[in-house]
Amino acid sequence: MVLLLGLSLIVLRFLETLLGQEGPEPAETIQPVSDAEWLAGKLAERVVVHTKDGHSIRGNLREASAAGIVLSQPQLLGEGLPEAIEGDVPVPAHNISFVQRLAVSE
Repeated sequence: MVLLLGLSLIVLRFLETLLGQEGPEPAETIQPVSDAEWLAGKLAERVVVHTKDGHSIRGNLREASAAGIVLSQPQLLGEGLPEAIEGDVPVPAHNISFVQRLAVSE
């Protein structure tokens, strides 16, 4: 991204010289983010969603909104071993009974 910003500034300066006009102000510089801040935005919480129609799905909580949630790496829980489900699973809010947060194992 920094390379693209630098390249954009070079092209902008070239066009200013070519056209003899002032261009827009350069974009604000990107503020550095600490490793902890960056990582916090990338961590997924592991949850089990219990639905009103009787299913329990374990997965990584990727998105949550008033419309519902999306789980990645989902597994359908029930009797026996969990059954892997391919792709992300959207669960609409009207079908969520409750969401259980899972403890992180070390």
